[in-house]
Amino acid sequence: MKYIFITFKGGECGYYKEYADTYAKMHDHHLLKGHLIINAKETDEDVFEVDLVNLEMLHSKKNGDGFIDCDEKLEKIARGIKAHM
Repeated sequence: MKYIFITFKGGECGYYKEYADTYAKMHDHHLLKGHLIINAKETDEDVFEVDLVNLEMLHSKKNGDGFIDCDEKLEKIARGIKAHM
């Protein structure tokens, strides 16, 4: 099992919807199904990041990746996770 942290801005104007959508997509992804434990970490910063714990930052809105709003971004994350399995 690999541990994933999705860090997102919390609060009323936060990114909870994006977190929930990403969680569902990653949980059901054909390459990742049954291989992940996904945890959330809310922060006050304007961030949305997917981090493979102690290994690699897989996606960062703050660094220009935006939200995970297309299959290509999800596939990039899935390949990054799979490479460490």
